[in-house]
Amino acid sequence: MIQLILVLITFVTNYSCYAATTKVIENVYIDHLVQRYLTEEKLTWTQMFANYSSDQNTRNINFIRNKIRTFDTDIVDDPYLYYTMSADYMSQFIDYMDFYNLQTYVEGHLNKDREHYRTFEDTYYVYKHTRLDQLFDEILESYNSTCSAWSTEMESSSHKIFTLFEILSANLLTSYMNSQRFNMIKVVDKGFDQEHDSEIFRTKFTEMYNRITKAALESLERASRIAWMCDSDADQADVGDSLEITNFLRGYIDNEINLNNEKSCWGTCSDYKFARNYGCYNGTFCDEQRKVGEADPVCRGTIVDCLFIEDKMEVCPSMVSRNRRYEYINYGCTPHDRMNQSRCLTNGRYFGQSGNCVAKPRTLQTFRNEWFMSCNYCFCYCDEQGIDSDRYFSLREVVSDVRDNMIISGIAIIKRNGIFSFTIRQSKLVSRGRVQQQNPGVNVIFSDFRRSDAGIVEGVDYHTLSWQNRSVNLDTIILPRGCVVTGVRFVVEREHIGLQIRSTKFDFISGTLFDANEWVGKDVWDRKNIHIDRPEPNRYHDVYGAYLSEPDFRPNLFVKFRPSDPDKDAGQSTVPFIDSQWIRPKILTPLSGIGIYYKGKPGMGGFIAPAIVVYDKTPHIGNKLSP
Repeated sequence: MIQLILVLITFVTNYSCYAATTKVIENVYIDHLVQRYLTEEKLTWTQMFANYSSDQNTRNINFIRNKIRTFDTDIVDDPYLYYTMSADYMSQFIDYMDFYNLQTYVEGHLNKDREHYRTFEDTYYVYKHTRLDQLFDEILESYNSTCSAWSTEMESSSHKIFTLFEILSANLLTSYMNSQRFNMIKVVDKGFDQEHDSEIFRTKFTEMYNRITKAALESLERASRIAWMCDSDADQADVGDSLEITNFLRGYIDNEINLNNEKSCWGTCSDYKFARNYGCYNGTFCDEQRKVGEADPVCRGTIVDCLFIEDKMEVCPSMVSRNRRYEYINYGCTPHDRMNQSRCLTNGRYFGQSGNCVAKPRTLQTFRNEWFMSCNYCFCYCDEQGIDSDRYFSLREVVSDVRDNMIISGIAIIKRNGIFSFTIRQSKLVSRGRVQQQNPGVNVIFSDFRRSDAGIVEGVDYHTLSWQNRSVNLDTIILPRGCVVTGVRFVVEREHIGLQIRSTKFDFISGTLFDANEWVGKDVWDRKNIHIDRPEPNRYHDVYGAYLSEPDFRPNLFVKFRPSDPDKDAGQSTVPFIDSQWIRPKILTPLSGIGIYYKGKPGMGGFIAPAIVVYDKTPHIGNKLSP
């Protein structure tokens, strides 16, 4: 399914970001470093020849030696170059480097002494005997697969390929700089009339650098920029848990005599598609529960979609969780029937999970009222707001500090005070498509409020789910080139919860954010509902991967929150759950899109989760200046 992402994500076409104002080539930073070095190197060779004399004047020699020591210092000591070749960067790719001896080469680099420098000839030899196109393609193939029991994040294959391109290029550049410095020193010591390898090295370097660039670009054309999270592993402490909408559309048992104002039993359970409780008739289930002092068992909200199942049942009221009314409902054998197995219902159904009942089980069955009418117990769903019902979505925006050049670098959905909302991580955007990896200060931002706070207005600050309004639009919104994501929020569109992101223009070379923000969404009338059939709540991580969710990134979809399956869970949960894991690249990079999608498996409730789209850097790779 992941292979479809490239054609299914939604682009914003009515908003322009990019505007070329200069003729400066907007290379990514590693390209920029390469061009800077080639230019400085050529200039240094020219100055060396110009200042060299046959008598090797001491003043000239000292000038040349000082030039050799300093001409590339700012490049050699560049923190970006050092970090790109660090263990944090390079260790991500050990599993892919099984071609020829590239793995040995990288492992040797990670374990090398800081004073050891690899020669250009070593690097060139290893690269030349490595199928770089296959190396990039292996990453592409591995990230176009489904989750396994051992995976947590499906990173963007595009970002992963670009990161490997940076590593290979940085290693090549570093070894080339070391060897050319040695060549320059050899020339000074032995004279310009001696043979040296500078031109040969430059030719080889350019050839190999172009080869790396070409292989990376070919793979990037087929790579996905979207990143999403697999199901969380409950056994891992550092993985976020899923969130649940609670006490919303729960399975509910009531007698039909309580569902009408006339206290009659003339109809059937299926007549009550939209009803409420009018009181507890003497001797009915809710009446008996009140008499023994149990928590208020009556649904105080709307009662919907009632059905008649059987005329007798055993009900286990929940004493374990405030989010469940019942642990199970047994329509097969009541305790009285077990004394005479012939009276058991052979086709009886069992709602929920079997097990011991902490509370005292209750036996319910159809009875006749004073008019000798059969009054049946109905299985319905209760839509009831209350202190224990977490069914609210924040409509407040969550934005990065653009005044400090901050952009969104990660996103999650949280629940605070019973309200679901976005939370973001912000990071500083720097030059040439890079993001500052370490960001001091406040970097996690969320909207924190209570519905009871002064000035809070329903429909403005938050949205309330109900039986009629419980749909979520599933969109992935991608901004055009020249814009990054600096804000996100939920909105309500024709009674559906939708997504909007804030777009901010920026200058690629400097990384400066412009004072030009716009909220962008997707307005689609014709959407297809994702039908979740007989769902069981996703409450565990299956070690064999049989029940791991699969994402659905098809366009123009929506999903409705619904009760869990009666047979599997007695309808006591609301699905899909909401995945609260952070989605954030390991190596931070600008984002040009955010999405909301559904992931699930047949027979399971699944999850609603956020996804991110990394910025497309391919237009900025391989744009060469002549040194």
